[in-house]
Amino acid sequence: MIFQKRDLSSLARQWPDILFRKVLPLALLCSLVLWQNVRQAEKDQGVYPDEVAAGQQSPLLTVD
Repeated sequence: MIFQKRDLSSLARQWPDILFRKVLPLALLCSLVLWQNVRQAEKDQGVYPDEVAAGQQSPLLTVD
C-alpha cells in the first residue's frame, strides 16, 4: 500500500481521534472482559482474594 503525502498528513491530524475514540475504548473493553473472566475462574476454583489477604491458604497456592 502506497501512501501519498496528503494521506500521511491527514493521518497525523486524525491520530488523537483514532486513539481516543476507537483504540482506547476497545482496549478498556477487552481488559474488563479479561478481568471478569479471571474473577469468575477464581470463584469457580474456590480462590478468593479476600481469603488470600486473610492468610488462608487457597487450593492454587498449595505445594505438594
